[in-house]
Amino acid sequence: MIRFVAKLLIVVLCSCSFSGILWSQPAYIERSGAECIAYIPSAISPNGDGINERFEIQHQCELKNFSLRIFDQSNRLVFSSQQPDQTWDGSLEGRPAPEGYYRYAISFEAPGSGGPVTQEGELALVR
Repeated sequence: MIRFVAKLLIVVLCSCSFSGILWSQPAYIERSGAECIAYIPSAISPNGDGINERFEIQHQCELKNFSLRIFDQSNRLVFSSQQPDQTWDGSLEGRPAPEGYYRYAISFEAPGSGGPVTQEGELALVR
């Protein structure tokens, strides 16, 4: 009886896995709005170890009229870019920025978004 239940469980699990694969969305589907942003890091550690060295936004669509601004705790602008692929290395005026929390604001237009999309959040800088 235990073997039968174990085999049945394996068949059910395999069936679910395959049905999930069959019903997944193709990679070529056009995304719009906030769905265009695939990943925004919540922390960076520019300490030379090669891991999480830069604040880099990963996107899945063409972003038009892009703007990224990063502010320190006193609301001073420390980095800005109009290019979605430009990254922040954790520096401020050519020197390492202090550890702490920074606020970012992103705005852009994406295919089918119907207007500007904005996203804001916090970023921890750890050395």
